[in-house]
Amino acid sequence: MVDAATTATRKMSIKREVKETNGLYFFTFTNLCWLHLFEMTHSYDAVYKWFDYLKMKGHFITGYVIMPNHLHGLVGFSNTSKSINRIIGDGKRFLSYEIVERLHSRKSTAFCSNRPVRFAHQIGDEASYMRSLKILLI
Repeated sequence: MVDAATTATRKMSIKREVKETNGLYFFTFTNLCWLHLFEMTHSYDAVYKWFDYLKMKGHFITGYVIMPNHLHGLVGFSNTSKSINRIIGDGKRFLSYEIVERLHSRKSTAFCSNRPVRFAHQIGDEASYMRSLKILLI
């Protein structure tokens, strides 16, 4: 198990740094040991809250799938002053803190870990968009 203090101080792992400030990106978050933390803590609403925040900042949600233990997203970023890695990392951090808080309130010992955010690729054409959308629909 990973304790909350360790989780809070770790830096987000990423597969690659995104230098662009706009574009359509596909990403995945997973929970430690594939625990069903979204389901256990009823945290689906926290994902929607993060999506609302992204929309308020001028970004758009093209597609997503929230599974009990992981999240796939297809998000369009619009000329942001923050790096896309930072935006995704902040969202992941927000979700992690929310899940840990809900676990604490339930007196649960299972904790979420800062797992890698995997940017499969930037969506550059319609074929790439359709492949990413198929993953969301499977």
